[in-house]
Amino acid sequence: MNQSIVHEKLLSSIYVGKTSLLTGNNGTGKSRFFELAASRISEEVLSNNSKYSQLVCFSGTHNDKFPRSVWMDKSESGKICYLGYRVGNNMISDIAPYRTIVQIILDGRKHLPVLPEDMRAEALDYCLDKLRISPIIKLHLRYGKNRKSDLSRYISSEVSINLREGIYSDELAALSSYLHDKSLFLQTLSVEKSGQSFSLTDLSSGERAYMVALLGALYCVQPSALILFDEPENSLHPAWQKSILSDFQEVFQRRNIAVTTVCATHSPLVASSLPNI
Repeated sequence: MNQSIVHEKLLSSIYVGKTSLLTGNNGTGKSRFFELAASRISEEVLSNNSKYSQLVCFSGTHNDKFPRSVWMDKSESGKICYLGYRVGNNMISDIAPYRTIVQIILDGRKHLPVLPEDMRAEALDYCLDKLRISPIIKLHLRYGKNRKSDLSRYISSEVSINLREGIYSDELAALSSYLHDKSLFLQTLSVEKSGQSFSLTDLSSGERAYMVALLGALYCVQPSALILFDEPENSLHPAWQKSILSDFQEVFQRRNIAVTTVCATHSPLVASSLPNI
């Protein structure tokens, strides 16, 4: 059967509100299906002509095929969210998904529903426990060209945020604005584990990937979103391959939202981790 016909049938058969797995040998077209699905759904979502409120693309691989229209989306509407590694001019950046997550945190989750305090705390505590980090995150910033002399009086090159506290201070509101207009750039960030500070480069690639998945699920996903998750198993220990999708879905349950997830994977551990999908 023509592959485009297969892809169209797959797209029309996605189970809304459920998690579906897409697996198969290399070359069977999983990434090309994600390319088609992301392109189609992003257009529908942006035109308010979709059964989904938002498209969120997670990528465990630097070689994903999500279309340029997704990873270069600058609409700031919150309807398209890319949590992968591609940036301008098709370059690769390991900090890219963290920049997206931090920007959304600093924006006060303006595109997300306001959760009751106990529900928000429960979902956050679940993520922190799984990641074994404290709620303190330190942002390491770089000033834009010719902006250091102007901005350094107001914004330090290192800013700490406490995820358990409301992100509403004047300093952090200003930081959000400066990041948006590229007067400042997030160079890296540090987290606290067992009382010690670790930058992203100190963490393993698996730890970084798990953090993107859980914090992305916590801060970046709207109710009724469609999530396309490409190869979550990359860099993960087998034990984490068995738990990543269940932890991912648990965050949504604790946020009390329904989402639709399609996960493309080569890993039998990931494929066997959700028996009742």
